[in-house]
Amino acid sequence: MIGNINREIFYYKEYFNDFRLKLDDKGKDRIRQVLYLIKYLEIIPENYFKLVSGSKGLYEIRINLYNKSIRILCFFDSNDRIIILNAFTKKSRKTPLREIKLAEKLKKKYYDEKK
Repeated sequence: MIGNINREIFYYKEYFNDFRLKLDDKGKDRIRQVLYLIKYLEIIPENYFKLVSGSKGLYEIRINLYNKSIRILCFFDSNDRIIILNAFTKKSRKTPLREIKLAEKLKKKYYDEKK
């Protein structure tokens, strides 16, 4: 249920936007819908938002579109601020290690710039 939650969603650098711009209108709309749920739902269902196992506090936003699985990697900067890092189309059952490493590198850069 949509409640009193209002998380801020911040897009770090251009990585996510570069990915999103390549999608068709239905893909962009689906991302917008899922981000809306993440922003306002008190408890986000795991089929939309899940901790990336083996990572250092990274989460993946999970979007299924047609026969594609889109993943957006992010983290919490605070309880109500989510930082969107990078996105990709998932082609195998496991999240590619290079995408996780890129997200962890971007997360570190974010905190280094914040100092």
